[in-house]
Amino acid sequence: MAIFEGQRICIKFCFKLKKRATETYELIEEAFGDAALSRSRTFEWFSGFQKGLEKVNDDQHTGRPRSLRCEENKLKIKALIKSNRRISIKNLSSETGLSYDPETKRQSSQWIERGEPKPKKARFTKSKVKTLLVTFFYINGLVHHEFIPFGRTINQEVYLVIMRRLREAVRLKRPERWQNNDWILHVDNARPHTVHVVLQFLAKHSTIQIPYPPYSPDLAPNDFFLYPKLKMKLKGRKFDKVDMIQAESKATLRNLSKSDFISCFDNWKNRWNRFTTKTLPAYHLARMDVRYLESIVSVLRRVDDTTSTTPSIAADLEKLDPESRNQSEGDPGFK
Repeated sequence: MAIFEGQRICIKFCFKLKKRATETYELIEEAFGDAALSRSRTFEWFSGFQKGLEKVNDDQHTGRPRSLRCEENKLKIKALIKSNRRISIKNLSSETGLSYDPETKRQSSQWIERGEPKPKKARFTKSKVKTLLVTFFYINGLVHHEFIPFGRTINQEVYLVIMRRLREAVRLKRPERWQNNDWILHVDNARPHTVHVVLQFLAKHSTIQIPYPPYSPDLAPNDFFLYPKLKMKLKGRKFDKVDMIQAESKATLRNLSKSDFISCFDNWKNRWNRFTTKTLPAYHLARMDVRYLESIVSVLRRVDDTTSTTPSIAADLEKLDPESRNQSEGDPGFK
């Protein structure tokens, strides 16, 4: 459509002016209002221009794909299932020549009314070949990642070894941060992250760890950004060896661009802002540990020197009277 093509020209113009993706989206939204491109589409086109894309028009599409849902295929599949009630989806696909692309949990979610039965979903048999991946990244890309040996779990001893390797990775990849000890660790509330021996290790090396609110997977970048991207790339494929899974996972991680990580951190800032100023009632905000909120403001400002997303949080902190601040010091609240 012509209106979208005009917006893409504007996005390209902003890119040439060395505007950031977030600034570009805000300008597009201000100029076009309700007709503006979505945030994800704006970031997608901005990323394309960063990679050297010149055209602003859409690629030619082949049209709607031909549907394989017909009576003939239904009868064929029904006959195979009747002859073998234990037949797998993989064997059904090979017998009929029909491909099956499984959906992720996020893709298959749908609204149902109260009292309606849950929708039935086909799924693969769980693979016995599994591997555990640990990742750390910052706004420009990966800092450290490693696979845990088969049969091992992450306890405090394993996590301490990982922390030592992470510090070495920061020393090599972010020397300026290492020299000033100006880097901050953000992890969730998993038990190995919060045990006393780990906290002692972090305190010994003056490593700041952001307090994390309980039951908040939407604030964990690994959960809303990195692992969904890995799942989308690897879904529907069967691996016979752990080495194959690890190789494909590494390839997917290498293909993530700098703009992907920048977009993740922008999203992360917005989620923090919603958490502290919109989703919590005012009395919860007043009873929160003030030091906790101040640490959030500090981290957001470190992520981006422009504090466009933080004034609302800082303003709410200023609204707290001294009595509320003193009460919050003794309130267990969110530690």
